[in-house]
Amino acid sequence: MHCSTQLAKLVADNILSLDQKFWLRLATRSDTATSEEDKQKIGSLASTIMTMANAVVKQTEGQLSQSASTLQSILIAAADENGEWHLPLTAKQSASMQQALDRHLGPGDEALLSTAFSYMRKAADDKQDGMISLLQKMLQLYAAKALYRAGSPPSPVDEVISAGEEQWEQVIKHLLESEITTENGFLEDLQKRMESTVLGQSSGSYTQRVQAEYLKEIEARFRETCQSEGAN
Repeated sequence: MHCSTQLAKLVADNILSLDQKFWLRLATRSDTATSEEDKQKIGSLASTIMTMANAVVKQTEGQLSQSASTLQSILIAAADENGEWHLPLTAKQSASMQQALDRHLGPGDEALLSTAFSYMRKAADDKQDGMISLLQKMLQLYAAKALYRAGSPPSPVDEVISAGEEQWEQVIKHLLESEITTENGFLEDLQKRMESTVLGQSSGSYTQRVQAEYLKEIEARFRETCQSEGAN
């Protein structure tokens, strides 16, 4: 049972590697096996892997279907009474989207984010800039929620993380002018947060990508604000 569980995990973790080349290599091993017993073992292994791979694909399809429904409900939360969106979202609409997002955060985050990126690619193909902006807003809200670390008082980095993107410049100026942080101090803390975020998430995952990109956006805005303040 333990070996079967390990094999199932290996199949799930490497599902994208089970391509035509993999099956050809397995077939070649079977053809070059020196005994009938070895051929049967390889055939049995191939059958088991195929069954497990099909199960993973079906599970993934089910998650994506559920995630599409979840994503739609999150987006609809920011629409008006006629089901239409007006950008930029008002504070009330952003709060409604955040509340809907909070209700669905959990183990299915990766599938939800994957679906969001799929929607964004489709919107880009259809030249629906408004839908892209709406999805980007949802991803920002997700990243802020996932990255925020509560404290009393919150760290300067967390103050910016929790602020809406449209308020970043104002918050950054306040932090610097009030001497709550310094340019070097903030960037050092932000770099540490970036490292812990990247190391704490599965490599190449959407959760890692969205959170890392959010921190990079904060870094870019922080540097722009510092440069602007220095020029004045």
